[in-house]
Amino acid sequence: MKVAVKVIVCILCAIFFTSCGGKSDIPAVQPQPQEGLYAGTYKYEYEYDTQSSPEDHYIVLEDRDGSYAGRYYGTSDDFDEAREGYTPGYFVVHMRELGIENGTISFDIELTDKDVFSKPIELNYLGSDDIPLLDNPLWSQSLRENSRHYTGTITNSEIRLSLDTVERVFERIE
Repeated sequence: MKVAVKVIVCILCAIFFTSCGGKSDIPAVQPQPQEGLYAGTYKYEYEYDTQSSPEDHYIVLEDRDGSYAGRYYGTSDDFDEAREGYTPGYFVVHMRELGIENGTISFDIELTDKDVFSKPIELNYLGSDDIPLLDNPLWSQSLRENSRHYTGTITNSEIRLSLDTVERVFERIE
């Protein structure tokens, strides 16, 4: 019983000194960056998917010796103001200028017409050069723009990208 009272008194003293601005002998714990904390696969589930045209997007982040590299799997709609009368194109590209710091993420992607395909791209493909054209031919349309900058926030469970007036939430699936 005496030990419990001493523990409670010590805790109350620590709280008192901390709240009064006094110095305590208890060192402050600083959060340490954790390597690989954000490595994983994140999925944005497009709410208007159809059977013939799924339009989900994916971000794959990998830890490479303490820094991150990533791929973005998306649709041509990110480069087109309005699509009418045709299905979207699908792509996978490596993120450029990927920065993850203090809970924020930013990156650029750049495409050519040779990076955009007519069917969704499976996550086991690491780039457009890996995709067999017999199984997934190039998209028949042309891109109006070819680059885009993305910014948002990141936690170990989700990525939130701000796109124009919309927020796209990617939930961690792996």
